[in-house]
Amino acid sequence: MNKLIGKLQFSTVSAHMAVLLILITVTTIIYSNSFQAPFVFDDFINIVDKNTMQMTNLGYQSLHRAAFEGMNSQRWLPNLSYGLNYYFGGQDVWGYHLVNLVVHILTALVLYGLFFTTLTLPKLGFSPRRAGEVSMIAALIWAVHPLQTNAVTYIVQRMTSMAALFYLAALLCYIRGRLADRAGAGRYIYWFSAFICALLALASKQNSAMLPVMIVAYEFYFLRERDDRPNIKKVAITTGAALLAVFALGWLFVGANPLAAVFAGYGGRDFSLAERLLTQTRVIFHYLSLIVLPLPSRLNLAYDYQISTSLFSPYTTLLATIGIAGLSGLVIFLFRRHRLLSFGLLWFLLNLAIESTVIPLELVFEHRLYLPSSMLLLAFTAAVYRLWTRRRDLLRASWAAVIIALCLFTWQRNTVWATEVDLWEDVVKKSPNLIRSYIYLAWAYNREDRYRETFELFQRAAEKGLEDVDIYNNSGKAAFQLGMADKAVELFEKAIKLDRFHPESHYNLGVAYGELGEIAKARREMALGMELQQAKAKRIN
Repeated sequence: MNKLIGKLQFSTVSAHMAVLLILITVTTIIYSNSFQAPFVFDDFINIVDKNTMQMTNLGYQSLHRAAFEGMNSQRWLPNLSYGLNYYFGGQDVWGYHLVNLVVHILTALVLYGLFFTTLTLPKLGFSPRRAGEVSMIAALIWAVHPLQTNAVTYIVQRMTSMAALFYLAALLCYIRGRLADRAGAGRYIYWFSAFICALLALASKQNSAMLPVMIVAYEFYFLRERDDRPNIKKVAITTGAALLAVFALGWLFVGANPLAAVFAGYGGRDFSLAERLLTQTRVIFHYLSLIVLPLPSRLNLAYDYQISTSLFSPYTTLLATIGIAGLSGLVIFLFRRHRLLSFGLLWFLLNLAIESTVIPLELVFEHRLYLPSSMLLLAFTAAVYRLWTRRRDLLRASWAAVIIALCLFTWQRNTVWATEVDLWEDVVKKSPNLIRSYIYLAWAYNREDRYRETFELFQRAAEKGLEDVDIYNNSGKAAFQLGMADKAVELFEKAIKLDRFHPESHYNLGVAYGELGEIAKARREMALGMELQQAKAKRIN
């Protein structure tokens, strides 16, 4: 790497093309073992089992159904891409992974351009050579970081990577427009492109609504011509307008008062708004630790994360709350001392704001770091270059070692995604008290006709005291497949005790009764199961 960087003159087009080729090649190699990873988890409800995605022609009606009908209709751009994947390759996962990788590579290329443009701004003053070197290292670290597997290998999270691609492209186009000649038409072409990219980002995922705020922040940090004391009134008006734009976008997406929708969403959660806010203080520091130490043993698809019920339960909540206040203060403290690091922290916190504050989403998902980690990694890389002023060859060798380690971690993490069973066994190991992990692992076993392992899995869950209607229902189905009809009846009855309106448990109980020759009971339970299923379907429709 030392010799390579030494030969690159980042003021030339050929040098930038060489960097782009490096990004494409390295990223493709480390994800080459992920192309047969199966559909998992939310892939089924969003893609596999969603009839509108099964496009058989390219007519308007077919395209419109794939894009806009069913759940997540506001994320119509990735929806449309899934439909096109099906049209050209059915449910062969290879094509889906190819598109995901292309989106990831394009995002890395846009990031390199954004990094280089930022570092060469007058406020930062990096030389083209130094800016190119830092930008290449930071873009490579981001592209090969194992955290990104949750947005690249996990097929449905194309929503996340597409949103990030257009979000970053919109910001880059805005910046290039600001830097363009005021007398020419170029700046308006850039700004129009930024507007189109912003719309495409919003059509991919709603957290792109933070883009107006980040454009204002970038303008304040790097683009305003005078660096004297800011006009407080002007800053307040501009910030207020950006926040109003975010609120308006939220209103547009939710289709009702966003605040009312937020409060209503907690009805189906096992935590309150206050508990979520308290818990997220700890989650944010967990996210930071994953960026710094992304060992495959620490990465997890589904977390069983302890909810903070107060500042002292667990006690780390208080420490994390103080830490968040400290990070916020650090953003202000570093503004004049290390502007890029200040902006990187602000970027990280604000781009987590939608998914890590009041909206009643799941508590932890690693793909949420896909966009927030980007500028933070640039800021960290640039800070190291400023501090390490001697022995540049040793620094480059150290970066090479870091990048190689991250590549190996990503390759290893992708092996866990190789099969549904491997992935969910990993989740059960890391989240042993998460009921959902047992259910999904059981489904994976059942798809491979491994009923004995399904039954033993649910026995382990029962020993842990994990009670859930789906656990007992699926355990009963496994027992029935193993020829243990008596045990199956016992398990189905336990499921019904937990939820007497569970259609499948009643129907399966009837089937088990039939196997035992209890025909009257079998007919009664099967009829009740079908009746409950019809009532459930009417409620959904």
